[in-house]
Amino acid sequence: MWHNIDVEMTSAVKHRNDNSGDCRLAVQLASDANAAILKTCGEPVTSKLARFYKLLLWIQNELDHRKVNYERMTDLASATTETAN
Repeated sequence: MWHNIDVEMTSAVKHRNDNSGDCRLAVQLASDANAAILKTCGEPVTSKLARFYKLLLWIQNELDHRKVNYERMTDLASATTETAN
């Protein structure tokens, strides 16, 4: 199991440019490491929030396609809604 994580992390490191002091690089590397660990443990790589957001968009598209009246979430961060036809 840990060998697979090591391979995944080595692959992630090789594909990144080494810009020391670059915070974005550190965050991306940590994200890649977390994804490798989750993948190896058989867990979903995407967060629950990301999956929820995708589901919300899919549901709203289905309701739009079926021409259902509902309160459409237009801004997730502020929970702004508007009536959709």
